Amino acid sequence: PRPTRPSSNLTHPCRLSLTLPYPSATQFSADFEGGNIGDVRRVADNEFEISVRHDTNNPRQRLWFYFKAQNARAGQKVLIHIVNFSKTKSLYRDGMSPLVRTASVPTWERINPKSVFYYKQKDRPTKKQDDTGRGSPGPDGGRDSPEDGEGGRKTPCVLSIVYTFERKEAHWFSYSYPFGYTMQQHLLDALERKKLPYVKRELLCRTLQNRRCDVLTIGEDVNVNVNDGDNARDETEAGGPAQGDAPHSPSEKPAESPPTRRSVVMITCRVHPGETPCSHTLRGFIDFVTGDSALAVKLRKRVTFVL
Repeated sequence: PRPTRPSSNLTHPCRLSLTLPYPSATQFSADFEGGNIGDVRRVADNEFEISVRHDTNNPRQRLWFYFKAQNARAGQKVLIHIVNFSKTKSLYRDGMSPLVRTASVPTWERINPKSVFYYKQKDRPTKKQDDTGRGSPGPDGGRDSPEDGEGGRKTPCVLSIVYTFERKEAHWFSYSYPFGYTMQQHLLDALERKKLPYVKRELLCRTLQNRRCDVLTIGEDVNVNVNDGDNARDETEAGGPAQGDAPHSPSEKPAESPPTRRSVVMITCRVHPGETPCSHTLRGFIDFVTGDSALAVKLRKRVTFVL
């Protein structure tokens, strides 16, 4: 069956729901925040092929998945093939394994690496696959990425997973530890409620789907009024008050010296949507640099961080 197409209303998240036309069969869905799969094909009673949707406007990037499986029988062993990965080099070849959690055990756990296999299947169709997983040329005319060599033919990689459902309940499978938009906003809201004098949160813009794109500035100078600093600098350079300003009275304090130059470090991450590990890394950095350790205090005095 073809997946349900996302709504054209860009204020709502992209949702895909895929249900096989067998009431007793295991059912797969990506109808939740951060979910990502394309087509699902039932090969046998306990074997399924799943394709992943490519990154938006980038058909060459098909690297990650996050989906829910339900309606499986307790004790049922299944073989799941994720069939259209675009990357030949993967940590799945070096012992990494996908994550799984259940409705009753919400903690993510690694699947046994001995039950995970990542390989290049040369019998697969070689044309570029669209976001439905079907073999049709993409916007690039079917050309391969540099990693796939020359000749205009594509050999996708496959991730095969052997998994046994211990209980009849919903299971979630993920490429890596998820980090969604809602989680990000909750963390930023909690940080903002602390009202730390060295942290400033600003709205840079909104995405096409009307989501916030935030900027965090961290450092002891984040609340310095730039205009006041410019006036002080003008006054110092002229040897007195800036033109048009009244002279200081004896009771007033002299103008402060202009602020010293500071190093500015800009940090960004999550260039591609599947790169959730770097979002967790950035969260750890924010926790550290806004903390009370001596090193964090020293850093904030010397460096302004823009995240």
